Amino acid sequence: LTTAFGLSSLAFARVLVRSWRRQQLDVTRALADQQALGESEERYRSLFATMSEGVAQHELVCDAQGRPVDYRILEVNRAYSLLTGFTKEAVLGQLATQAYGLPRAPFLNRYARVAQTRQSLSFEESFEPLQKDFLIKVFSPKPGQFATVFEDITENKKLERALRDGEEFVTAVMDSMSAHIAVINTQGDILAVNAAWRRFAENNGAASLAEVAVGANYLKACKQTAPDQDTLEAAQALAGIQAVLCGEMAEFTLEYLCHSPSSQRWFVLNALPLQTAKGGAVLIHQDVTERHRFERELQESEARYRVIAENVQDVIWILDLQTSRFTYVSPSVERLRWYSVAEILAQPVEVAL
Repeated sequence: LTTAFGLSSLAFARVLVRSWRRQQLDVTRALADQQALGESEERYRSLFATMSEGVAQHELVCDAQGRPVDYRILEVNRAYSLLTGFTKEAVLGQLATQAYGLPRAPFLNRYARVAQTRQSLSFEESFEPLQKDFLIKVFSPKPGQFATVFEDITENKKLERALRDGEEFVTAVMDSMSAHIAVINTQGDILAVNAAWRRFAENNGAASLAEVAVGANYLKACKQTAPDQDTLEAAQALAGIQAVLCGEMAEFTLEYLCHSPSSQRWFVLNALPLQTAKGGAVLIHQDVTERHRFERELQESEARYRVIAENVQDVIWILDLQTSRFTYVSPSVERLRWYSVAEILAQPVEVAL
C-alpha cells in the first residue's frame, strides 16, 4: 500500500508539474500575443494618426423600420480635421446632420449600402458645405459600421475643368470655321475633326466618312486613293504631310480638285505642325471653288472682250495714269499710226500720240 501510494503520489506530482508548465507556457504565449496585439494596435493608431488621407469611422443609425436615417461619427484622425476644418472634439459622437449642420447626412445612401452589404465602394464627389471635391473610399469593418478614407482632389478637379473648358473652347472655335480641319498625330491617326470636316465627309458617303473619321489613319487614306486623276495629287499631299510631321517642312500647301457625287470642287490644303511635345499636324482644307469659278468667268469675259477689241475698226486704248503708259492698244492702231502694238506699248504717251 505504501509503495502504491508513493507511486500514485509521484504520478500525480508529475501531472501537476506538467500542468503547471503548460499553464506557464500558455501564460507566456498569452502575454506574447497580448504584447504583439498591443504593438499592432500601437502601429495602427500611429498609422491612423499620421495618414495624409482623412479617415473617419461611423455607425449607421436607422429608424424603427430599419431604414437608414443618419450615421454617428465614432472616430476621426488628424488629417480629417486638416482636410475638413472640423475638429475631433466638435464631431466625435455627433450625428452627421448635427456635425455638418445639414438636413440630411452626406452620401447617406451610399454609406448605408456599404454598411449593410459590407461591399467596398469608391467614388468622387463634391462636398458643397466645404466647396471641395473628394475621392472617397468606403469599407465596412463590422456590420452596421463603415469607415471612410478620403483625400482632397479639388485642385485636380479644377485642372480637369480648366482643361475641359479649354478643349470645349478650341472645339467651338474649330466648329465655327468654314474650312475643313483635322488634327493628326505623328503616325497619321486622326485625333480630332471639326463640324465642317464631318459634314463634308458625310456628303461624300459613308465610306469616305469612315476613312477620315476620328481614329482612322489619314495617311493610309491618301495612299488608298482610287487610281484616277487624283492619284498624283494624293501622292503629293502624302509626301507634303509626312514632311511636315518629320520637321522637314514648316508648312505644306497644295491646291487640288476634289470630286464629290454631285460636283467637282477645288480645295487648298495647308498642313501645319502641331505645336505640342508629342508633335503631329493640323490639316486645313479650304474650299476655293468660288474663286476658281470667278477666275474662269473672268478669263472667259476677258477672252470675249479681246475678240471684240481686236476685230473692231476703231482704236481702243487703255492708259495707266500713274505711269503715263498704255497697257493695252487694239491691233487697229497699226493702220492709224503705222506703229506695231509692241512699239506703242513701249513708248510714253506723249510720243505714242
